[in-house]
Amino acid sequence: MPFGLGRRRVEPEPVGAETNIGRRRVNADSSLAARIGGRRFLLAVADGVGETKGRSASETAVETVGTEVPKEPGQYLLRGEHAHVIWDRILQQAHAKVQTLKGRYTTLTAAHVTENALSGIHAGDSRAYLLREGVLTQLTEDHPQEIRDSDRVLLGLRLASAKHTAHYFERELKPGDILLLSTDGLQNLLKEERIREILERARKKKNAQEAARMLVEEANKEGRRKPELHDNITAVVYFHEPSSS
Repeated sequence: MPFGLGRRRVEPEPVGAETNIGRRRVNADSSLAARIGGRRFLLAVADGVGETKGRSASETAVETVGTEVPKEPGQYLLRGEHAHVIWDRILQQAHAKVQTLKGRYTTLTAAHVTENALSGIHAGDSRAYLLREGVLTQLTEDHPQEIRDSDRVLLGLRLASAKHTAHYFERELKPGDILLLSTDGLQNLLKEERIREILERARKKKNAQEAARMLVEEANKEGRRKPELHDNITAVVYFHEPSSS
């Protein structure tokens, strides 16, 4: 049936996620990419340390974000101190739950998106990027992994130290912005310019799931050439478009 003669076109969701095991025995990454009401979305990635043990840690962290972020009208994560307080509480809860797993640790990067803004929290070396008008900006700061274990910023091990603290971030959003959350398996294999090129190409398709798939596929190809860097790879992508109403 031709479009326009009774068949309604279904637009793809503006958020998508993709993962690949890389050259590991177990995929210790976890992710979340979900609409939680109206034009509000919740995104998260977590990279567990170790394989089997790391998987349970990353799943616990992401599940905590999914259950603890306020979803009722009037309880939205907004910008400023209110959002900062809520994210800090969620991070502390995730940290406590991962600690109960005994010897399991994970990174966590999460973001809540509304019609005109985003806010989020970050611990570890997973990342959040914002692509705006052709410029890719890293919103998070990597917490060094070469520092001694007692100071590593990982949920379940040590949430923060005097030198390295969990990182809160927020931004206003404009139509056309693209948000990317990724584990280090992606950015260790793809340079930021290549990430930008892939996101720009995917923008034309207006399909966030396809964008995530393209990023992971390209990183996986690169990993075959650089097996020492071929870790688990995860990407969560959000396309910010103006309201149709």
